[in-house]
Amino acid sequence: MKILSNTQIREADAYTIINEPIASIDLMERAASQLLGEFISWFTINQPVEIFAGPGNNGGDGIALARMLTGKGYSVNLHLLKSDRGLSEDAEANLNRLPQTDLLTIKPLSSFSLLPVPDSVAIIVDALFGSGLTRPLDGFAAILVDHINSLPNQKVAVDIPSGLFSESNSDVSSRSIIKADYTWCFQFPKMAFLMPENEMYVGDWKHLDIGLHPEFIDKLKAQYYYITKDIASGILKPRKHFSHKGDFGHALLIAGSKGKLGAAILAGRSCLRSGAGLLTIHIPAIGMGVLQTAAPEAMVSLDMEQDQISSLPGMKPFSAVGIGPGIGQDQKTILTLEKLLESHSRLVLDADALNILAENPDLIDKIPRDTILTPHPGEYKRLFGPD
Repeated sequence: MKILSNTQIREADAYTIINEPIASIDLMERAASQLLGEFISWFTINQPVEIFAGPGNNGGDGIALARMLTGKGYSVNLHLLKSDRGLSEDAEANLNRLPQTDLLTIKPLSSFSLLPVPDSVAIIVDALFGSGLTRPLDGFAAILVDHINSLPNQKVAVDIPSGLFSESNSDVSSRSIIKADYTWCFQFPKMAFLMPENEMYVGDWKHLDIGLHPEFIDKLKAQYYYITKDIASGILKPRKHFSHKGDFGHALLIAGSKGKLGAAILAGRSCLRSGAGLLTIHIPAIGMGVLQTAAPEAMVSLDMEQDQISSLPGMKPFSAVGIGPGIGQDQKTILTLEKLLESHSRLVLDADALNILAENPDLIDKIPRDTILTPHPGEYKRLFGPD
């Protein structure tokens, strides 16, 4: 799945409006309908709803959702944040569509308003500010967001938690941002959703298909992609009825050192589970009995050294090579990694292999093209720095 920039999403919206064609207010209606479907699958009509809507199109989504929820029997309080510039055109149109019903109460919000304290079982919907936000929240908007965060209620963010930037959030520690339990975004996840520092704001997220023009989206070039289960299953090669283990490659895993043979076992089992037909694990000689017992499906290649990796086995049989789990950073191991980088082109570098690269940056230039690196955050920082 492509992860598009704000500019690209606006372009997709505009293209859909012109070429479907569909009016922007009707595209908003489509988005709100998707929100409604998700909402009623999670929450019952016995739970009152508190919608906080801003003056822009994100607020328009919230206003449209308020109308649809009352049509399904939900009791809704719509808290409408005022702006000197008024509402966006589509938000204003949706405000005029609201029905006269005892299930819906509209409550204007301004710096002179008392901050609402909903019933503890009420569901809060954040539709204050969307992905077009260009500066941190301040003034009454920041006070309101901080107040909402102080409430114990479950919170749902429309498209993106208010106050969060969809792409760049390098410093969020001092900002007022909605801390959502659920974020239901339109068509695509935002890049911010995939950053660990934003988990406390985004909560569990789900993208909702609002029918943006597929041909236009297919043509867009994205810098980032999100791998979904459908994508992963689509690239799995079907296995023929009379195939055998020799048809599915022979992997080599170089792993383990004294005290760290568990890493070799876990990585070896994972490799076998991934579908490799054959697996050889190259380990220090000390691990022979452990590996043969813990991973009997794998073949074992023993290093000349008892406690660490110091050499490579013959490389000809192997389709791909993984190196790093638990190998340590002994000088002989460093030389072995260097030799591997120079002799094999289908590599996965993990764990201590990455730590060796961080300590020996001259080796980075020797990494073959298309090598896969799998750093966790700490290893990433050691390799590339904190930023």
